[in-house]
Amino acid sequence: MTTLVRAIVGAVVLAACPEVASQALPQLSQRPVFHDGALSVSLIELISRPNDFSGKRVIVKGVANIEFEGTALYLHSEDRVYTNYPNALWLSLSRDSPLYKPSLTGKYVVVVGEFNAGWRGHNGVYSGTITNIQELTRLHQRR
Repeated sequence: MTTLVRAIVGAVVLAACPEVASQALPQLSQRPVFHDGALSVSLIELISRPNDFSGKRVIVKGVANIEFEGTALYLHSEDRVYTNYPNALWLSLSRDSPLYKPSLTGKYVVVVGEFNAGWRGHNGVYSGTITNIQELTRLHQRR
């Protein structure tokens, strides 16, 4: 069976059987917890299921953009270049913060902070906001 056929069959099964889908997706209580209770989540999960994570401390990876009125975490570098705001989260980070490093722009980073689904960042165009950021660190490629 080809990979495409497996993917299609899997999608059909998950769509047809909600009980299987609920078991296939990790529940919040089953996730690894790090950094004083922060949940390790994907940017896709935060964008697609914001209310499940609102008010929770999260660890998330993405492409940083650190600039005045544009500090955000994007899903892909192309989303950052083309300002695809729906695929990004606003990073509530003061320019006075030691974590505010424009040199991280365009780099793949990890962010630890509190997710707020109701606050959609500057001009309300982002898919949520990460506040109370305690870590913003560049990730390096595996060798």
